[in-house]
Amino acid sequence: PAGKMVDAATARKMLAADPDMLVIDARLAADAKMIPFVLKGARRMLPEQVADAVKALPKGKKALVYCAWGFEIGGNCATALSDSGIDAVAVAGGIGAWRANGLPTEPIPQ
Repeated sequence: PAGKMVDAATARKMLAADPDMLVIDARLAADAKMIPFVLKGARRMLPEQVADAVKALPKGKKALVYCAWGFEIGGNCATALSDSGIDAVAVAGGIGAWRANGLPTEPIPQ
């Protein structure tokens, strides 16, 4: 089952309320190249790296995960994080919905 999803507006409120929340960009490389923007402070993590990367993250942290369009990848990554003790949610609609709502992004750091 896919993880807990929140809409873009809710995700933005969550980030505003918790500046320490981890933000994870779990898009495939091709999707990130197509839309070369990230949410502020996001860590890029390929979907297949999340299970390993989560071991290095502090337990009990909160995380917001997004993918390109908010289907399986974001939800599955949120589930993997949740299974490892991270309180994670995914953005429904992914970065596509985030940008469609006019919410801020920044260029992917080179």
